[in-house]
Amino acid sequence: MRFAPCFPPRVAPSVVRVLHIAPTYFDVSSIIGGAERYTWELAKAMARSAEVTLLTFGPRPFITRRDDVRMVCLKHWGGVSHSLLPDPVRWSFFKAIRAADVVHCHQIDVMSTNVAVLAASAMGRPVFVTDLGGGYARMPSRRFPLMRQATAYLLISEYSRQLWLQRPEWRRPGTLDVIYGGVDTEHFSPGGTKDPSMVVFVGRLVAHKGIDRLIDAVGPGQRLHVVGRPYDRAYLAHLHDRAAGKNVVFEYDVSDSELVERYRRATVSVLPSVATDYRGAVTEHPELFGLAAAEAMACGTATVVTDVASLPEVVADGETGFVVSPDHPGQLSQRLRQLCQDPVLAATMGAAARRRVLDRFTWRATADRCFAAYARAAKQ
Repeated sequence: MRFAPCFPPRVAPSVVRVLHIAPTYFDVSSIIGGAERYTWELAKAMARSAEVTLLTFGPRPFITRRDDVRMVCLKHWGGVSHSLLPDPVRWSFFKAIRAADVVHCHQIDVMSTNVAVLAASAMGRPVFVTDLGGGYARMPSRRFPLMRQATAYLLISEYSRQLWLQRPEWRRPGTLDVIYGGVDTEHFSPGGTKDPSMVVFVGRLVAHKGIDRLIDAVGPGQRLHVVGRPYDRAYLAHLHDRAAGKNVVFEYDVSDSELVERYRRATVSVLPSVATDYRGAVTEHPELFGLAAAEAMACGTATVVTDVASLPEVVADGETGFVVSPDHPGQLSQRLRQLCQDPVLAATMGAAARRRVLDRFTWRATADRCFAAYARAAKQ
């Protein structure tokens, strides 16, 4: 049962007003991560055909416009750390929801999504929720009955959809749509000359990414670039210990243009995520969508991933790269050796990888899937 609207529904405008709400944003003052990039790129893609506002939280409040997206940042509780719960209980938060035709929340286990679902439902606004795999461990949103008030969940992989279907204790609306994720294919594009010895990993330096196993798999004559920000000092020290005596380059702070250059130059990109890390800790759903794998593929780079979570949905095994078992590290070593020693195979797979991204994983396609979901809800 939905809440009865407390306000009359808005007359449909000629341009849809979409409000995206996210707990963090893609910037060094917040978090440089896949979830933050996902929200930002989706907002940009939608701004081509809608009036888009991104409401987020940070150490200082601001309002600005970037790439046709109006960006509104409210101040965190405590005002400093993004690890604190954001404080959405301000008039400006509810005013933004009231002004929108569609509300689209990102992340489940955050206060902003819980309050937005309640407020949007009460105001008669359709509210959609996308699970990006982040949030706060102590926020039991998945068991809150109010989450059933969401119009639909727009999930980023079939794997994510199956997770929700298999967990009846997780409260959810009746509609679960898959919108996938995208890549800016103009920015992430092929170019330059491949280095047959170069292997690249891109992502946060956290244990469930399995970077330690990738370091172990790198063989003689291969050079591994580990590109990403460290979020776990103990794990970083562990990686440096494993890399001793090997040709491993750690790069903690690269620009977007430098990131594209790494993808373009590498013969193979690897996303070796694991469900159980080197300490025995289990990550329940480590990769809801392999954005780094899709970015590498867009740059025409053969990509190797582990058979974990959503990753086999992104990489077509034997066509755009390889899918290997996380429990058999020898498979990863073998595939790295095969691709580095066979540049024709690597180039063929890289070209196929680019085509797959253009066919399936563009932000325009993801935005269109969102608009289609909004339209279906409007007809109901």
